[in-house]
Amino acid sequence: MFRYCSSFDVDLSEWDVSKAISWDEFCADSLL
Repeated sequence: MFRYCSSFDVDLSEWDVSKAISWDEFCADSLL
């Protein structure tokens, strides 16, 4: 789910679920 964000130095484990989902969608949008 977070593979598109793996290139960012962000500890997604510190985010809550709703933020993580939004962050994942943002990363996928930016890198695809």
